[in-house]
Amino acid sequence: MVPSRVIAASFDPRLLGRLFRHLLKNAARYSPPGNRITRSDRTDPERLEFEVKDNGPGIDKADLPLIFEKFYRGKKGRQDR
Repeated sequence: MVPSRVIAASFDPRLLGRLFRHLLKNAARYSPPGNRITRSDRTDPERLEFEVKDNGPGIDKADLPLIFEKFYRGKKGRQDR
């Protein structure tokens, strides 16, 4: 799909690639086998958003405040996978 408008943005390609690999690996790890994983992006005048969707179990509400803490694993992440 061709975007309706082009937005100039600067990224470190190595870090952006690392980000996508991490998101997609997590989606694959926690989704049931054979389920679809999608990546999309959105723009508005002030930001660019990337989204990865899967059919995994999601994040427990109790874990949400801590998910960006280094090395934190939620309750569902502690299960053997």
